[in-house]
Amino acid sequence: MCKALIIDHQPDLAYWSALADWRACGYELCGSAGNAGEALSLIRGCSPDLIIVDIGSPVINGFELIRKIRQTSGKRIKCIAVSRQYRFALAQQAIRERFDRYLLKPVQKEEFQKVLTELRDCCDIEFIPERNDADKQMVYAGSAALARTVRQGGLQAAEDAQRLLDIGRDTKYRLVLLETVPDTFGRVRQGDEPSFFEHLAGAVEACGPASAKVIAFEDMPYRCGLLILREHEGDNLPFDAALKVITDRLSGLFPSLAVYAAKSDSSGLTGLRRIYRQLLEQRSVRRTVNRSRSDSPDGLKAIAEHTRSLMGFVEESNAKGIRASVESLYQVCLKTDVPERTVRDCSARIRGELLRRLMSAGADPTFPPPWLQAQTVCPPGISQSTPEAWAMACIQSAAQLAGLKAKRPVCAVVEAIDYIKRHCREKLQLQELAAQFHLNSIYLGQQLKKETGYQFNDYIHRLRIAEAQKLLRRTDMKMTDIAHTLGYHDQDYFADKFKALTKYSPSTYKKLCQEQQETHAETRYINKA
Repeated sequence: MCKALIIDHQPDLAYWSALADWRACGYELCGSAGNAGEALSLIRGCSPDLIIVDIGSPVINGFELIRKIRQTSGKRIKCIAVSRQYRFALAQQAIRERFDRYLLKPVQKEEFQKVLTELRDCCDIEFIPERNDADKQMVYAGSAALARTVRQGGLQAAEDAQRLLDIGRDTKYRLVLLETVPDTFGRVRQGDEPSFFEHLAGAVEACGPASAKVIAFEDMPYRCGLLILREHEGDNLPFDAALKVITDRLSGLFPSLAVYAAKSDSSGLTGLRRIYRQLLEQRSVRRTVNRSRSDSPDGLKAIAEHTRSLMGFVEESNAKGIRASVESLYQVCLKTDVPERTVRDCSARIRGELLRRLMSAGADPTFPPPWLQAQTVCPPGISQSTPEAWAMACIQSAAQLAGLKAKRPVCAVVEAIDYIKRHCREKLQLQELAAQFHLNSIYLGQQLKKETGYQFNDYIHRLRIAEAQKLLRRTDMKMTDIAHTLGYHDQDYFADKFKALTKYSPSTYKKLCQEQQETHAETRYINKA
């Protein structure tokens, strides 16, 4: 977990806390400072990895402060410069002072979270602890590349991971997702205690090379992935053995551990993000190898049937049916060979199924509702409150599901498309547009692609260039005026987009249109004569 510090002449910690999901991005927000003295004092206490500083403040000279911090800190620190003033000189100086990013206030939440994630990925590689073993350094860097691959995707990240981990393009692998809940130790983890990822990395090292090559990577503080490589083609033992050793070691530390494994082997890390997203969406346990798991097949089959029945009542918003189904499911869990473990696994499965349904209906997967927080649905141990926790989670999810279905008819997407057509010259943001039409931004983006055939930004560019073609044919407006009218403040960027979509530069297109009009006029004159 990286540490972050805010330096602003008006240090509003609540504002910065709400601007991003810091823990999900891999950061702990240590605090904020309003002057140089406070900043230096906090830095000595928390030793941050990232500093966000307002360089346009009349009270704090951000550039001088960062120089002093870097001289006295003794460690490399990532820096983000923010300012309300759009001055090119400030941006130039920020570059000279080696700031990593330059943002304008008010900072947009979506943009800020993206920047945090990108810098965290850089930290994963650049801030590798000093290790004597060069192979461990490569594995650690490869782990960071794997995390970047599942978060952002892209060919470059996949190739970096393959190179750092020495994985061939045809090497078979199995992807596993491990997830636990916060406060799994029964209390708040202290700063110097090992994190879930550190425990996972330790368990991976304990596997040894005899079982399989296993690489752990961290997606979120309580959610990690495992890449288990096949040592021999067609041999199932390395996967089962490696996973069993890891889960055996972790199950004692994390009673609420949930394990989701891909159903089959894959090759080529370019598809890693897709497989990982499938595991996140499905949240259905494919294969769990655990030392204490000895439930009979009939018991597991009964649990699966009762879970399907429960989800059916959720889809119907049938509260009475939900309560009856939950009680039956809980009693089946108590009759299994290891009831405590079964109840915990069933809790995680119910939560995963509910999250999957809500996300499919258009809910935001980044911020689950309070009643679906892991610690709420998955209380530790067997308790009389467990069935009630399940029932309330299902009933409240059913209500939200019904609301989402009512708010996301096809007409809402059609209205959004019509709005984009009418306002394509303006600056449009997918997240703001989704909020305006009461839709989830991910869902709206998917539906736009389905209806128009293009991604959100590509569709806007196509609408703008179509408008540009009309203006070039029908008016004598200058290129700069056309670009500015359509929302392009850079004429060269406008020209590049125009040529990419029409295969002509704007000037060439206008010339061709004029020639066609002249030819058409001559033809009409000859025919009339």
